Amino acid sequence: MVKSIEPAEFLALSALHPVVDVRTPAEYELGCIPGAVNVPLFTNDERAQVGTLYKKSGKDDAVELGLKLVGPKLTQFYAAAKSLHNTEKMLMYCWRGGMRSASMAWLFNLSGVPTYTCAGGYKAYRNYIRNTVLTQHQIRILGGMTGSGKTLVLKALKQMGEQVVDLEGMAHHKGSAFGAIGELPQPTNEHFENELARLWMQFDPNRHIWLEDESMSIGAVWLPDTFYNRMRTGLVYNLVVPTHQRISNLVDIYAHANENTLELLAKSFKKIGNRIGLDNMAEALSCLEKRQFDRAAEIALKYYDKTYTYGLDQRQEGTVIRFEAEGSPEQIAEKLIAFSKTHP
Repeated sequence: MVKSIEPAEFLALSALHPVVDVRTPAEYELGCIPGAVNVPLFTNDERAQVGTLYKKSGKDDAVELGLKLVGPKLTQFYAAAKSLHNTEKMLMYCWRGGMRSASMAWLFNLSGVPTYTCAGGYKAYRNYIRNTVLTQHQIRILGGMTGSGKTLVLKALKQMGEQVVDLEGMAHHKGSAFGAIGELPQPTNEHFENELARLWMQFDPNRHIWLEDESMSIGAVWLPDTFYNRMRTGLVYNLVVPTHQRISNLVDIYAHANENTLELLAKSFKKIGNRIGLDNMAEALSCLEKRQFDRAAEIALKYYDKTYTYGLDQRQEGTVIRFEAEGSPEQIAEKLIAFSKTHP
């Protein structure tokens, strides 16, 4: 009989043993348990056929079709079991922890590979990480106006031994209308959440975790509701740096003087044209053509400063601590660590 274990135990064992995802390639590509290998029981089309037949004719006919589709692949699955078996057990899951993972686990067990399935499958895993894993640990938020250098400070904090999550780095987006410039394609929402949970579980629960203040969406990626709500009620260290330094930071990040970058910057300004005003947008576009990047950045900050100030004002009273600092990211990080110890 195949042994089924709860998501918490399944994830704990996943750090030690191979994990097999038997869902279709399409399901796997959308998001999977980090580190899982895809050994699909059905192709995308085959699963669609079985699902359609189940709705039209019922379970028995669907199971019969499934057996016909899977039969020719048994030797292939057996070989996969042998090739993946390098520890005393193996872990396996499908969408709901039903027939797909149970039948494949039975075959793996028969081939001499002790295999456990995840109770409730991938769906239960997703609920577990959203409602349990990502609600653990104390967090501290690094806030600050656009261009304050928060990401660089977070990297410096990590180098100094602090527990840090770079949400924008994981999302491949800097979080504004300009945020996709210079970044890789964004992951799916599921993949982002799964990787966030994987990282989260590695942290020491007795120490806090630093995060950058974010809106609920980072480009096309959305933060889980429970996770975002925790961020909105967490303590914010609002980094305040001189405006000229913020402008300089933005120019360093975005103003790579080639035509492709200029075109992307122009498109981004047009996205916020109605918000900054058409006159300001026209001036910003003119500044880009003249390579007057400082002035273009200054125009963008007029909009983003108002937006961020509004977001801070919506937080609970007493949860925002002003932190003024200048210098390199390393110097600011060092000061922040000392400051946070006296302003917990």
